[in-house]
Amino acid sequence: MNWGFRDLLGTGVRTVGECTEYIRKTWPYFDRHNGKDHIWVFGHDQGGWRIRAKAPAISESIFISPFGAGSAQRGGHKSGHDIVVPPVLYERVPRGLLNHAGRKKKAKQNLAFFQGKLNLHIPYEYSFGIRQGLYKTHRNTPGIVVKEGHEANREAYFENMCGSRFCVAAAGFGFSTRAYEAATAGCDGIEQAFEDILPWPLFSLRLNNSIGQIAKLDQTIAAIPEARIKAMRSKLFCVWPRLLWLRHDGSNTPLPGQERLLKFDAFESVMWTLRKRLRNDIDMPTDWDEGCREVKHYFESSPASMGSMEWAPWANYEFDLPPGTA
Repeated sequence: MNWGFRDLLGTGVRTVGECTEYIRKTWPYFDRHNGKDHIWVFGHDQGGWRIRAKAPAISESIFISPFGAGSAQRGGHKSGHDIVVPPVLYERVPRGLLNHAGRKKKAKQNLAFFQGKLNLHIPYEYSFGIRQGLYKTHRNTPGIVVKEGHEANREAYFENMCGSRFCVAAAGFGFSTRAYEAATAGCDGIEQAFEDILPWPLFSLRLNNSIGQIAKLDQTIAAIPEARIKAMRSKLFCVWPRLLWLRHDGSNTPLPGQERLLKFDAFESVMWTLRKRLRNDIDMPTDWDEGCREVKHYFESSPASMGSMEWAPWANYEFDLPPGTA
Protein backbone atom coordinates (compact mmCIF):
# COMPACT_ATOMS: atom_id res chain seq x y z
CA MET A 1 0.00 0.00 0.00
CA ASN A 2 1.38 3.40 -0.91
CA TRP A 3 -0.34 5.26 1.91
CA GLY A 4 1.24 6.40 5.12
CA PHE A 5 3.78 8.93 3.80
CA ARG A 6 3.44 12.08 5.91
CA ASP A 7 0.50 14.06 4.55
CA LEU A 8 -1.19 10.81 3.50
CA LEU A 9 -0.79 9.23 6.94
CA GLY A 10 -4.39 9.84 7.99
CA THR A 11 -5.81 8.44 4.76
CA GLY A 12 -3.48 5.48 4.88
CA VAL A 13 -4.30 4.58 8.48
CA ARG A 14 -8.03 4.78 7.81
CA THR A 15 -7.69 2.56 4.77
CA VAL A 16 -5.54 0.03 6.63
CA GLY A 17 -8.14 0.00 9.39
CA GLU A 18 -10.97 -0.58 6.92
CA CYS A 19 -9.02 -3.40 5.26
CA THR A 20 -8.34 -4.99 8.63
CA GLU A 21 -11.99 -4.91 9.61
CA TYR A 22 -13.03 -6.39 6.29
CA ILE A 23 -10.51 -9.22 6.67
CA ARG A 24 -11.64 -9.96 10.23
CA LYS A 25 -15.33 -9.98 9.33
CA THR A 26 -14.95 -11.97 6.12
CA TRP A 27 -12.53 -14.72 7.20
CA PRO A 28 -11.75 -16.35 10.57
CA TYR A 29 -7.97 -16.39 10.22
CA PHE A 30 -6.78 -12.97 11.40
CA ASP A 31 -7.91 -13.31 15.01
CA ARG A 32 -6.45 -16.81 15.48
CA HIS A 33 -3.00 -15.37 16.15
CA ASN A 34 -3.77 -11.66 16.45
CA GLY A 35 -2.61 -11.10 12.88
CA LYS A 36 0.87 -12.53 13.41
CA ASP A 37 0.56 -14.78 10.36
CA HIS A 38 -0.58 -11.95 8.07
CA ILE A 39 1.65 -9.88 5.80
CA TRP A 40 1.21 -6.22 4.86
CA VAL A 41 3.15 -4.55 2.04
CA PHE A 42 4.04 -0.85 2.29
CA GLY A 43 5.91 0.06 -0.86
CA HIS A 44 6.58 3.79 -0.53
CA ASP A 45 9.83 5.44 0.54
CA GLN A 46 9.33 5.25 4.30
CA GLY A 47 7.67 1.86 4.43
CA GLY A 48 5.50 1.36 7.51
CA TRP A 49 6.31 4.78 8.97
CA ARG A 50 4.11 5.25 12.10
CA ILE A 51 1.62 2.64 10.89
CA ARG A 52 2.08 0.36 13.91
CA ALA A 53 1.40 3.20 16.32
CA LYS A 54 -1.64 4.44 14.42
CA ALA A 55 -3.07 1.02 13.50
CA PRO A 56 -2.38 -1.21 16.53
CA ALA A 57 -4.70 -3.95 15.22
CA ILE A 58 -1.96 -4.99 12.77
CA SER A 59 1.04 -4.30 15.01
CA GLU A 60 1.88 -8.01 15.28
CA SER A 61 1.72 -8.60 11.52
CA ILE A 62 4.76 -8.85 9.26
CA PHE A 63 5.46 -5.69 7.27
CA ILE A 64 7.23 -5.93 3.92
CA SER A 65 8.73 -2.59 2.91
CA PRO A 66 11.86 -1.12 1.31
CA PHE A 67 12.95 0.82 4.42
CA GLY A 68 14.29 -0.80 7.58
CA ALA A 69 15.41 2.17 9.64
CA GLY A 70 13.81 1.10 12.92
CA SER A 71 13.40 3.99 15.34
CA ALA A 72 13.63 6.54 12.54
CA GLN A 73 10.34 5.17 11.23
CA ARG A 74 8.48 5.75 14.51
CA GLY A 75 8.19 2.01 15.05
CA GLY A 76 7.40 1.26 11.43
CA HIS A 77 10.01 -1.50 11.23
CA LYS A 78 10.72 -4.35 13.66
CA SER A 79 14.10 -5.91 13.04
CA GLY A 80 13.99 -9.70 12.78
CA HIS A 81 10.22 -9.60 12.32
CA ASP A 82 9.56 -7.47 9.26
CA ILE A 83 11.22 -7.98 5.88
CA VAL A 84 13.13 -5.28 4.01
CA VAL A 85 12.88 -5.67 0.24
CA PRO A 86 14.47 -3.83 -2.70
CA PRO A 87 12.45 -1.38 -4.78
CA VAL A 88 11.58 -2.06 -8.41
CA LEU A 89 14.12 -0.69 -10.88
CA TYR A 90 12.19 0.32 -13.97
CA GLU A 91 12.92 0.77 -17.63
CA ARG A 92 16.49 0.47 -18.90
CA VAL A 93 18.25 1.02 -15.59
CA PRO A 94 19.17 -2.63 -14.78
CA ARG A 95 20.28 -3.30 -18.36
CA GLY A 96 22.32 -0.11 -18.52
CA LEU A 97 24.05 -0.80 -15.23
CA LEU A 98 24.72 -4.47 -15.92
CA ASN A 99 25.92 -4.32 -19.51
CA HIS A 100 29.17 -2.36 -19.78
CA ALA A 101 29.48 -2.90 -23.55
CA GLY A 102 30.62 0.25 -25.32
CA ARG A 103 31.06 2.08 -22.03
CA LYS A 104 34.29 4.01 -21.65
CA LYS A 105 36.38 2.57 -18.84
CA LYS A 106 37.72 5.24 -16.52
CA ALA A 107 41.49 5.54 -16.59
CA LYS A 108 41.35 5.87 -12.81
CA GLN A 109 38.36 4.62 -10.86
CA ASN A 110 36.45 6.94 -8.56
CA LEU A 111 36.93 6.03 -4.92
CA ALA A 112 33.23 6.65 -4.33
CA PHE A 113 30.24 7.99 -6.23
CA PHE A 114 26.89 9.43 -5.22
CA GLN A 115 24.35 11.35 -7.24
CA GLY A 116 20.84 12.33 -6.20
CA LYS A 117 18.77 14.79 -4.24
CA LEU A 118 20.74 16.57 -1.51
CA ASN A 119 18.23 18.98 0.13
CA LEU A 120 21.02 21.10 1.57
CA HIS A 121 18.47 23.40 3.24
CA ILE A 122 17.21 20.57 5.47
CA PRO A 123 19.88 19.94 8.12
CA TYR A 124 19.03 16.51 9.58
CA GLU A 125 15.46 15.36 8.92
CA TYR A 126 16.37 14.50 5.34
CA SER A 127 18.91 11.67 4.93
CA PHE A 128 19.82 11.89 8.64
CA GLY A 129 22.26 14.57 7.45
CA ILE A 130 24.37 12.05 5.52
CA ARG A 131 23.91 13.34 1.96
CA GLN A 132 24.36 16.94 3.05
CA GLY A 133 27.51 16.10 5.00
CA LEU A 134 28.88 14.06 2.13
CA TYR A 135 28.45 16.97 -0.28
CA LYS A 136 29.81 19.65 2.05
CA THR A 137 32.85 17.57 3.00
CA HIS A 138 33.79 15.92 -0.28
CA ARG A 139 32.44 17.97 -3.18
CA ASN A 140 36.03 18.92 -4.02
CA THR A 141 37.82 15.78 -2.78
CA PRO A 142 39.79 14.07 -5.57
CA GLY A 143 38.39 10.63 -6.29
CA ILE A 144 35.00 11.20 -4.66
CA VAL A 145 32.20 12.30 -6.99
CA VAL A 146 29.12 13.83 -5.36
CA LYS A 147 26.53 15.32 -7.73
CA GLU A 148 23.18 17.00 -7.12
CA GLY A 149 19.94 15.90 -8.73
CA HIS A 150 19.04 13.39 -11.41
CA GLU A 151 21.43 13.04 -14.33
CA ALA A 152 19.86 14.14 -17.61
CA ASN A 153 22.51 12.09 -19.41
CA ARG A 154 21.72 8.58 -18.17
CA GLU A 155 24.90 7.16 -19.69
CA ALA A 156 27.01 9.60 -17.65
CA TYR A 157 25.34 8.26 -14.49
CA PHE A 158 25.95 4.68 -15.59
CA GLU A 159 29.58 5.49 -16.40
CA ASN A 160 30.24 6.88 -12.93
CA MET A 161 28.46 4.03 -11.16
CA CYS A 162 30.29 1.43 -13.25
CA GLY A 163 33.61 3.20 -12.74
CA SER A 164 33.79 3.50 -8.95
CA ARG A 165 35.26 1.31 -6.24
CA PHE A 166 32.25 2.00 -4.04
CA CYS A 167 28.82 3.49 -4.67
CA VAL A 168 27.34 5.37 -1.72
CA ALA A 169 23.76 4.38 -0.79
CA ALA A 170 22.71 7.11 1.64
CA ALA A 171 19.05 7.20 2.69
CA GLY A 172 16.80 10.08 1.64
CA PHE A 173 13.45 10.53 3.39
CA GLY A 174 13.42 6.76 3.17
CA PHE A 175 15.51 4.05 1.56
CA SER A 176 17.98 4.63 -1.28
CA THR A 177 17.66 2.79 -4.59
CA ARG A 178 21.41 3.12 -5.07
CA ALA A 179 22.32 0.02 -3.07
CA TYR A 180 20.43 -2.05 -5.62
CA GLU A 181 21.61 -0.09 -8.63
CA ALA A 182 25.16 -0.54 -7.36
CA ALA A 183 24.70 -4.29 -6.98
CA THR A 184 23.47 -4.57 -10.56
CA ALA A 185 26.33 -2.43 -11.84
CA GLY A 186 28.94 -4.46 -9.96
CA CYS A 187 29.87 -1.54 -7.71
CA ASP A 188 30.29 -2.49 -4.05
CA GLY A 189 27.69 -0.74 -1.92
CA ILE A 190 28.18 1.37 1.21
CA GLU A 191 22.91 -2.11 3.47
CA GLN A 192 19.88 -3.47 3.17
CA ALA A 193 17.35 -5.94 1.84
CA PHE A 194 17.15 -9.60 2.87
CA GLU A 195 19.79 -9.36 5.58
CA ASP A 196 18.52 -12.67 7.02
CA ILE A 197 19.79 -14.59 4.00
CA LEU A 198 22.29 -12.45 2.07
CA PRO A 199 25.87 -11.89 3.34
CA TRP A 200 25.93 -8.09 3.10
CA PRO A 201 29.24 -7.69 5.01
CA LEU A 202 30.95 -9.79 2.33
CA PHE A 203 29.97 -7.56 -0.59
CA SER A 204 29.42 -4.10 0.91
CA LEU A 205 31.02 -1.67 3.32
CA ARG A 206 28.75 -0.49 6.12
CA LEU A 207 29.54 2.70 7.98
CA ASN A 208 27.38 2.61 11.09
CA ASN A 209 28.46 5.98 12.43
CA SER A 210 28.06 7.58 9.03
CA ILE A 211 28.08 11.21 10.17
CA GLY A 212 31.30 10.71 12.12
CA GLN A 213 32.99 8.77 9.33
CA ILE A 214 32.18 11.11 6.45
CA ALA A 215 35.27 13.24 7.02
CA LYS A 216 37.59 10.26 6.53
CA LEU A 217 35.62 8.51 3.80
CA ASP A 218 38.32 8.97 1.18
CA GLN A 219 41.01 7.60 3.53
CA THR A 220 38.79 4.68 4.57
CA ILE A 221 38.14 3.58 1.00
CA ALA A 222 41.69 4.19 -0.23
CA ALA A 223 43.01 1.93 2.56
CA ILE A 224 40.96 -1.08 1.46
CA PRO A 225 43.20 -3.51 -0.45
CA GLU A 226 42.28 -4.17 -4.06
CA ALA A 227 42.20 -7.90 -3.29
CA ARG A 228 39.40 -7.35 -0.77
CA ILE A 229 37.39 -5.31 -3.25
CA LYS A 230 37.75 -8.04 -5.87
CA ALA A 231 36.61 -10.60 -3.28
CA MET A 232 33.59 -8.47 -2.43
CA ARG A 233 32.70 -8.16 -6.09
CA SER A 234 33.03 -11.92 -6.52
CA LYS A 235 30.44 -12.40 -3.77
CA LEU A 236 28.26 -9.71 -5.35
CA PHE A 237 28.42 -11.71 -8.58
CA CYS A 238 26.03 -14.24 -7.03
CA VAL A 239 23.88 -11.70 -5.19
CA TRP A 240 22.59 -9.10 -7.66
CA PRO A 241 19.68 -11.10 -9.22
CA ARG A 242 18.28 -11.66 -5.72
CA LEU A 243 17.84 -7.89 -5.41
CA LEU A 244 15.82 -7.45 -8.62
CA TRP A 245 12.10 -8.05 -9.13
CA LEU A 246 12.38 -9.98 -12.36
CA ARG A 247 8.79 -11.29 -12.38
CA HIS A 248 6.94 -7.98 -12.24
CA ASP A 249 4.94 -6.69 -15.19
CA GLY A 250 5.70 -3.01 -14.75
CA SER A 251 8.60 -2.65 -17.17
CA ASN A 252 8.43 -2.25 -20.92
CA THR A 253 12.12 -3.11 -21.13
CA PRO A 254 12.79 -6.16 -18.92
CA LEU A 255 16.31 -7.39 -18.33
CA PRO A 256 17.42 -9.35 -21.41
CA GLY A 257 17.16 -13.08 -20.87
CA GLN A 258 15.82 -12.61 -17.35
CA GLU A 259 13.84 -15.85 -17.58
CA ARG A 260 17.12 -17.64 -16.78
CA LEU A 261 17.28 -15.92 -13.42
CA LEU A 262 13.67 -15.99 -12.22
CA LYS A 263 14.46 -18.72 -9.70
CA PHE A 264 16.94 -16.40 -7.99
CA ASP A 265 15.12 -13.02 -7.92
CA ALA A 266 13.73 -10.80 -5.13
CA PHE A 267 10.42 -12.66 -4.91
CA GLU A 268 12.29 -15.88 -4.23
CA SER A 269 14.38 -14.03 -1.63
CA VAL A 270 11.17 -13.14 0.23
CA MET A 271 10.21 -16.82 0.21
CA TRP A 272 13.64 -17.87 1.50
CA THR A 273 13.41 -15.27 4.28
CA LEU A 274 9.99 -16.54 5.36
CA ARG A 275 11.28 -20.13 5.31
CA LYS A 276 14.23 -19.21 7.51
CA ARG A 277 11.95 -17.44 9.98
CA LEU A 278 9.54 -20.41 10.04
CA ARG A 279 11.98 -23.34 10.14
CA ASN A 280 15.31 -21.79 11.14
CA ASP A 281 17.03 -24.45 9.02
CA ILE A 282 19.12 -22.31 6.65
CA ASP A 283 21.61 -19.45 6.76
CA MET A 284 21.57 -18.72 3.04
CA PRO A 285 19.38 -19.96 0.18
CA THR A 286 20.18 -23.62 -0.44
CA ASP A 287 20.33 -22.94 -4.19
CA TRP A 288 23.20 -20.45 -3.75
CA ASP A 289 25.79 -22.36 -5.80
CA GLU A 290 23.21 -23.08 -8.49
CA GLY A 291 22.45 -19.37 -8.69
CA CYS A 292 26.16 -18.53 -9.02
CA ARG A 293 26.52 -20.97 -11.91
CA GLU A 294 23.44 -19.55 -13.62
CA VAL A 295 24.81 -16.00 -13.37
CA LYS A 296 28.09 -17.21 -14.90
CA HIS A 297 26.14 -18.75 -17.78
CA TYR A 298 24.09 -15.57 -18.10
CA PHE A 299 27.20 -13.39 -18.29
CA GLU A 300 28.91 -15.64 -20.83
CA SER A 301 25.96 -16.22 -23.18
CA SER A 302 24.39 -13.21 -24.84
CA PRO A 303 20.58 -13.33 -24.48
CA ALA A 304 18.72 -13.84 -27.75
CA SER A 305 16.82 -10.58 -27.21
CA MET A 306 20.11 -8.65 -27.48
CA GLY A 307 20.22 -9.46 -31.19
CA SER A 308 23.39 -8.02 -32.70
CA MET A 309 24.07 -5.72 -29.73
CA GLU A 310 27.23 -6.39 -27.76
CA TRP A 311 26.89 -8.15 -24.41
CA ALA A 312 29.61 -7.42 -21.83
CA PRO A 313 28.31 -7.57 -18.24
CA TRP A 314 30.64 -5.99 -15.69
CA ALA A 315 33.37 -5.67 -18.32
CA ASN A 316 34.81 -2.57 -16.64
CA TYR A 317 35.52 -4.41 -13.39
CA GLU A 318 38.05 -7.00 -12.30
CA PHE A 319 36.81 -9.90 -10.21
CA ASP A 320 37.37 -13.61 -9.75
CA LEU A 321 34.60 -16.11 -10.36
CA PRO A 322 33.25 -17.54 -7.10
CA PRO A 323 34.17 -21.13 -6.16
CA GLY A 324 31.81 -23.70 -7.59
CA THR A 325 31.02 -21.81 -10.81
CA ALA A 326 33.53 -23.63 -13.00
